[in-house]
Amino acid sequence: MFVFTFTQSSIMAGVRAISGNLGLVRALHFPRASLPISFALQQLQQLLFSMTVLFIIVIGFGSYPSLSWLLIFPVLLLQFLFNTGLALIVARMGAKTPTSPS
Repeated sequence: MFVFTFTQSSIMAGVRAISGNLGLVRALHFPRASLPISFALQQLQQLLFSMTVLFIIVIGFGSYPSLSWLLIFPVLLLQFLFNTGLALIVARMGAKTPTSPS
């Protein structure tokens, strides 16, 4: 569930990355790709906080770490790379889509 939420929030943040920071994009010259990447990193940080709490709860219920728990790091890295790619794609599409006034 946490990983699905990580993917969902990375994509939604990617959609709003350019259009939500339009003033910054127009005022400064910098790599536009840094916005979706930074939002994906922010979502990764939130996931790591959630996973830390989850590990504490799992250990509290008596399931102790084994070597297979170390596989979570490459899996989360691959998921982060996938989410970053999706965020970059949808940021491009989101920049072309007009926003409705709210």
